[in-house]
Amino acid sequence: MLKKIFLCCVFAGYLEACELNPDLIYFAPAQQQDRALLTELAIDSTDVHNKRLAPKFVARLIFTITSEQIAAGLVEKILQPNCAEILGFYALRTNPQDHAQQKIELRLLFVNPGYIKHGLGSKLFQRAQAHSQALGYKNLYWISDPDAQDFYRKQGAIQTGKGFNLLNFFSPVVLFSKPIS
Repeated sequence: MLKKIFLCCVFAGYLEACELNPDLIYFAPAQQQDRALLTELAIDSTDVHNKRLAPKFVARLIFTITSEQIAAGLVEKILQPNCAEILGFYALRTNPQDHAQQKIELRLLFVNPGYIKHGLGSKLFQRAQAHSQALGYKNLYWISDPDAQDFYRKQGAIQTGKGFNLLNFFSPVVLFSKPIS
């Protein structure tokens, strides 16, 4: 059954209605010109539950997509033809110490707030795992917003700890990992 979502959004100066069709979505490497948009998508996504207490500039420091990440091919976006919006994205981050342990960080994974609860997060997570495996890594780890804990547990993630949340001091972040098979 076709899931339909109609959104009106202002993008690049014009109004467009987007109908989500899971059969048409595809992944594409992020481009340098996507950096600001992906960063804003991540920041806006943290506002969905109105739980971010820190100023927006703090969120920007945490969620900025770098030109180095994009140049290294570590950021992919999920798109649909005839829709001007980016539906979501993930970003990986490599670290020399992690490489020796065959692990890679899932730095960011965000779904456009208008498309949450339609399976895109699962598709992004699966794609990030496959991408990590293709790069030769055997383990994925990340820091999760507390509101995403259940999502990651459904993906088979293992909680490895908790940490200080710079965006909301009253709600600790959760540390997760998952072997890539």
